[in-house]
Amino acid sequence: MKKWGLVLFSVIIIGLTVFLTLNQKNITHIFYSSFGVIIPSNTKLLGIDVSHHQGNINWNEVEEMKIDGDTIQFAYLKVTQGTNHKDRKYKKNRKELDKKAIKVGV
Repeated sequence: MKKWGLVLFSVIIIGLTVFLTLNQKNITHIFYSSFGVIIPSNTKLLGIDVSHHQGNINWNEVEEMKIDGDTIQFAYLKVTQGTNHKDRKYKKNRKELDKKAIKVGV
């Protein structure tokens, strides 16, 4: 009985894998050289993840970016790392984003 359960489970997993593989959408990407990022072009919800590693961000340019007619809708900002590192760009990025229509997560 256990053997048939294992066979049935395996068939279901293989069938699911084949189904998901055949139904994947082709994902295309756009490279924004001014930001050094690759962004999927056929998504419905667009956001970015930023920290001091990106340097000074031109939030006006981010706000004006269009990907297939869609704009950046949210940004995740790094605040800390561990217990003793504070991101040195967080306050500046947050202050700038508070003036924009882009939602903020931290």
